[in-house]
Amino acid sequence: MAELTEEIGQCDIRGFIPVDDLQRLPELDALICVSLRNDLPELSVLHWKLVPQRVVAGIGCRRDTPFPLLATLLARQLEAQKLDPLALKAIGSVTLKKGEPGLIQLASCCRVPFKTFTAEALREFEHHFPGSGFVRKTVGVGSVSGPAAWLLSQGQLLGETLREQGVTITLGVAH
Repeated sequence: MAELTEEIGQCDIRGFIPVDDLQRLPELDALICVSLRNDLPELSVLHWKLVPQRVVAGIGCRRDTPFPLLATLLARQLEAQKLDPLALKAIGSVTLKKGEPGLIQLASCCRVPFKTFTAEALREFEHHFPGSGFVRKTVGVGSVSGPAAWLLSQGQLLGETLREQGVTITLGVAH
């Protein structure tokens, strides 16, 4: 997978045969797939899938947004990008949300850290994203999910931001 090329170059892969196309496999006894993706094609060889934790989610939400809604929307956003939920590495938001029960429960359920950033830190990258006057007035920055994902991934964002029911979710890939 292209996102993992740098990491593969740092590994001792003696004894392994790198495979770029799962549809045209050489003769193998077994296969280890390292992928962030949730979908592998049907394979005729014994195989295992390893999922590196590299996906980050910046999340903005209204106060007291319920955990089930956050979990459903995060799952939908991961699915839209064909990402395995096990690839999630961290969830980020604005410092004002550090005690937000739904976000804390979401991070706990996903077994990932919940990282928060000051409005000032998010403001540095908000120009890359559409902003909201209401959000700016409430939290001090016009956009939360995009800048949080940007900071967690050093600007390596994936897909479009989900905006639904007062929740925004932006995904990125961290290194």
